[in-house]
Amino acid sequence: MAKDLSGSLIPKTSDDQYAETVIQENAGHKTIGVSTSAVECTTGAVEKRTAILLAADEDNTADIFIGFGSGVTAGTGSGTTMGFRLIPGKSIPIQVAQRDVLKLYAIAESGTQYLTVIEGR
Repeated sequence: MAKDLSGSLIPKTSDDQYAETVIQENAGHKTIGVSTSAVECTTGAVEKRTAILLAADEDNTADIFIGFGSGVTAGTGSGTTMGFRLIPGKSIPIQVAQRDVLKLYAIAESGTQYLTVIEGR
C-alpha cells in the first residue's frame, strides 16, 4: 500500500484498491489541464525519480490517454501511438529505473480534463 509523505494511505481507486508505488522523498506534484492536443505530463525536474503516479480527476467528463511520445492519440482501436486509457477517478503508478529519462504525454478524448502527476523517489 502506498503512503503519502504524512504516512496516510493513498487510495488508488474508488473501490479501495491502493497504489503499489511508495513515493518517499523529494516528491514533486502538479495538476495539469489536458486537452485534445498532447501535452508532456512529466517534467524531469525530480532528480533520480523512481516513481510516478498519474491520477485522473474524478470530476473529469472524458478519458485521458497516456503515451510515450508527443504523437500519442486518444480513442479506441489499435496502433503504436494510441495511449493507454485512464478513466475519470482512476490512477496508475509507474516505477522508473533511476537511469531512465521517462517522458510521458497525455491527451484527452474531448474537452479539457485534469490530471495530477506526482513524481518522486
